[in-house]
Amino acid sequence: MRPGLLCEPVSAEPRLTGRELEVAELIAGGLTNRAIAGRLSVAPRTAEAHVENIRRKLGVRSRAKIEAWVTEHRLGRGAAR
Repeated sequence: MRPGLLCEPVSAEPRLTGRELEVAELIAGGLTNRAIAGRLSVAPRTAEAHVENIRRKLGVRSRAKIEAWVTEHRLGRGAAR
């Protein structure tokens, strides 16, 4: 085994699940946790858990930072939504 192999990250980008990406987009659209829950047909606590997971993975504390991350990645991919 080569030294350092296990310590090398596969990607510097956080890996969000498909659902977390969907929730992040809704946050960027200004939706509250309750509104996200309604849109996705899940319990408010489930929406809240998704938001917390996104915050943890991105290393941010606010919804505004999630929104900024979404905007940055939309522009980085050249995708217009």
